[in-house]
Amino acid sequence: MELSGEVIWELIKKQLENNELEFKTKRNLWFSAIYMDNKIYIDKAKNNEPSCKVNMIRPISKDEFILVYSFYHRWINKEPGIFEKAGKESMNVSYIFALISNYSN
Repeated sequence: MELSGEVIWELIKKQLENNELEFKTKRNLWFSAIYMDNKIYIDKAKNNEPSCKVNMIRPISKDEFILVYSFYHRWINKEPGIFEKAGKESMNVSYIFALISNYSN
């Protein structure tokens, strides 16, 4: 059964609440994520390499996460152009997709 974006958000929130963890994108670049002040914050990886080149800490709101989640399964199913469409909605697509894939299995 496919979990909703809301359920995945809550799983991530519980795991990352004041607890910074590292994740890998599909391009095998690492980043760190932590949940604080009602947002997920993305930064460079501190413990794994190669790290994403995050110039400044990126906040991800619940609304942004849910919006990007709406593209995720279409991306997994290799719908042409869907990553680019999602990218027009958020600059954090790679990070959000990596988080979703980690928590939706």
